[in-house]
Amino acid sequence: MIISKDKSILKEFNAADEASTLQFMRNTNIEGTVFQRFLPDLLKLSADCLVMQIHHYGISPERLMQDTNLTNFFKVLTTSMDGDNKVYVSTVQAHSYPVTAFQWYPEKNALNGVCP
Repeated sequence: MIISKDKSILKEFNAADEASTLQFMRNTNIEGTVFQRFLPDLLKLSADCLVMQIHHYGISPERLMQDTNLTNFFKVLTTSMDGDNKVYVSTVQAHSYPVTAFQWYPEKNALNGVCP
């Protein structure tokens, strides 16, 4: 909301208390991102439910791409799908600053990788 200068940019998503996957954006190079530090087995995040989602609000990739303030500041690394099959942005990285933002909990064990 701070970068976009739009207090109503977030929308409701059904992603409270569930394990999910991360879908890497096409042509995502993990070099220079937080994901370069992950062990190769952990990079299966797009195949296994290894990340924990505990939120009710987020932003869709389409909405983020419509906001030039956000696209000038962030690059989308991953998306995820909520319980209603709606896609939202789950990881972004700043273009010019050492900032990565998560819409998931990298420190939380996600129910042993079992999807709902």
